[in-house]
Amino acid sequence: MVDQGLENPTVTRRRFLAWGIGAIGAAGAAILGVPILQYLAYPATQGEASNWTPVASLDEIKPGQPSLFKVSIEKKSGWVKTAKEASVYVDTEDGKTFNVTSNTCTHLGCPIRWDSGRQAFLCPCHNGVFDRKGNVVAGPPPRPLDRFQTKVEGGKLHMMGG
Repeated sequence: MVDQGLENPTVTRRRFLAWGIGAIGAAGAAILGVPILQYLAYPATQGEASNWTPVASLDEIKPGQPSLFKVSIEKKSGWVKTAKEASVYVDTEDGKTFNVTSNTCTHLGCPIRWDSGRQAFLCPCHNGVFDRKGNVVAGPPPRPLDRFQTKVEGGKLHMMGG
């Protein structure tokens, strides 16, 4: 009597090797694919980073006169983090409300300076003049100086963005 299972096996050597190679390929794809997918999805899962940048301690800000401060602004876009140095003027009359403006002229990007005699910001390149709040008074600048939202936290002034 001949066993039917040995004469006509259901799993041939060719089928067994195909399954084995397929299993090894699937395991290799999973080993490489899962970390790659995690890497690509990571920026989307992190949410929005805080854009508040510390400017200065409240003790450093003189009421009644705009003061120039250097800030380091960090931006994150996906995997890329960039940090840039910028300068801003901080002005306050009462030490409670703050006006933070960029020191970059909106005409061609020249650095402006505060002239206490004229009580105005002056652009030396093309004679742009801005008032204490950053509004255009004279010259070619097309718009006011960039202004930043502020908050006080832990005895420090912070600005949004940059």
